[in-house]
Amino acid sequence: MNLGLQDRVVWITGASGGIGRAMAEAFAQEGSFLALHGNAQLQGLTAWVEGQSWRDRALVVGGDVADERAMMQAAESILARFGRIDACAANAGAW
Repeated sequence: MNLGLQDRVVWITGASGGIGRAMAEAFAQEGSFLALHGNAQLQGLTAWVEGQSWRDRALVVGGDVADERAMMQAAESILARFGRIDACAANAGAW
């Protein structure tokens, strides 16, 4: 399926498991650049990304989404790497 997401920069919060990883895989298949956010499971997310064929199109960022400063730092890292953010999937959450 071609959704016109080739070369778009997508920031996915809560990408360290479940729905977030599924979204990362789907956007990667579309050819998007990925900014993948994790917090408590950041090391696992980093290891998972390193094993993916699209790892060169991805950046892993961390921080608590409830911490404005941490999210601003993450955004700055994304902008430094990719130059823009085209979409954000706000998926992070805690039960």
